[in-house]
This record gives sequence, C-alpha cells and structure tokens, in this order.
Amino acid sequence: MGTTGYGQFDVHDRPIKAHRVAFLIAHGRWPEPCGLHHCDNRACVNPDHLFEGDKHANMRDCAEKKRTVYQRSPWKKRFGAAHCRARFSDEEAADIRARYARGELMKDIARELDADEGTISNIIRGRTYVTKI
Repeated sequence: MGTTGYGQFDVHDRPIKAHRVAFLIAHGRWPEPCGLHHCDNRACVNPDHLFEGDKHANMRDCAEKKRTVYQRSPWKKRFGAAHCRARFSDEEAADIRARYARGELMKDIARELDADEGTISNIIRGRTYVTKI
C-alpha cells in the first residue's frame, strides 16, 4: 500500500493504483479520468464500490457525504470539535488553554494527552479549535 492509503503496485517501475486495475478488470477499460470510491475506503478494490468521475465529481461526492471542512454550504466552515479531523472536544481545547495559562509547559500537556506538541501549540495559539471567526 502506498503512503496515501491507496493499494498500489508497480508495473515496469511505474506505480499503478489497485482500484484503477480493479475497474479495468471489471469494465474492460481504465476509469476516465479518475476512479472514485462510493465507500470512501482508499484501499478498497471492490468494483461495485468504484465509479468514474473527475475531480469536481469527487469533491461533490465528498461534500454530499459531509467529509469536508464545510457544512451544508461550501462557504460555512466547520470549526473546533465539528471539524472532520478534530481530536479533542471544544471543552478539552479550552482546558488545554487554561492549563497553559496557569504555567504548564506545552510539552508536558502534549505528553500527558499523547498528542503532538505542534497540535497543542496550535490549540493554545488559536490556530485550531476556534469557535467563531
């Protein structure tokens, strides 16, 4: 599997994504321009889960499934714990800020929460877990 999560293998020193090969085997042609997943599992090679589309179709599919940082409208972003990649709740982020304000070190907070120090820094500095703009 490649570093992107897609299954892949090399053919003549060229990486080929496994889901594209699965589409080729099932339909007798390469997916054009892209092979997309209904199941949102990058490693999936089930032909029933694959469909053709371009980058715009992929982004539409992503938005319809609410897998983006946007809610309902593409102009309304998700913030804080509502963000799709959030690890902490808004209350936990507030607690992290309060602990730092009381003098605790970022590295100690990060170690205790098993988090990257950069993540804790971004919370403290207001780069992430902002509740409003």
